[in-house]
Amino acid sequence: MPLLEIIQLDANSILREDASLSSPNEKIQKLVRAIEQVNPSVDFVLGTHHQDKNAIQITFEHRDNSKFTTSERVLGPVSVSETIAGFYDAPFRIFRVNLDHSVFGPTGFATANAVEFVLSYFPTSSFNAELQKKIEDDFIRFDEIYSPATTGDQGLVYGWLEEEQPHEDVDGGSATCFFVMRGWNSMDSFEASIKTEAFKEAIPLLFGWNAPFKMWHVERQS
Repeated sequence: MPLLEIIQLDANSILREDASLSSPNEKIQKLVRAIEQVNPSVDFVLGTHHQDKNAIQITFEHRDNSKFTTSERVLGPVSVSETIAGFYDAPFRIFRVNLDHSVFGPTGFATANAVEFVLSYFPTSSFNAELQKKIEDDFIRFDEIYSPATTGDQGLVYGWLEEEQPHEDVDGGSATCFFVMRGWNSMDSFEASIKTEAFKEAIPLLFGWNAPFKMWHVERQS
């Protein structure tokens, strides 16, 4: 079962000062080359948020999650997170989720031109197996209605983040997060999909959760 990790950086503080590099893009490319040297290697893609061009995202996948545990996922002498920390001078956000199939490779969509991400936040204090099943069943039904009407949809995965996330709008301030990732040919494909009658029919299933959510889209850079 592959482990997907997402790291989000702020381009305004994108890398430590390096006199040999004259532009932020050169600094980003140096970081990409460093990640490419991690051993054993990981599949990854770097992109910027469509809604905020200053937000940079590195999405990567451990090829063999069975070798790692939650407390120790060492990719050779230095992890990807440690590699990034060597370049980046500010805190960064990390999301981790176990998937039932890879989003990279010939049938993967992580490298699609546009990738949609959604997090829905549920209070950890009241989260239980019954609620988890309801959320999953609702989402499956939503997708059964919605997906047949879309064009340019390259694939979908969903699951639950490994770590609880802080959120000021949930009871107790700590949330268990439902994660959705969907690939698109373009942002135009996504925008057309949410204008369909199928989307309008299906979306009340998700709004019925009454849960805070965050949606963003990443456009591929490498």
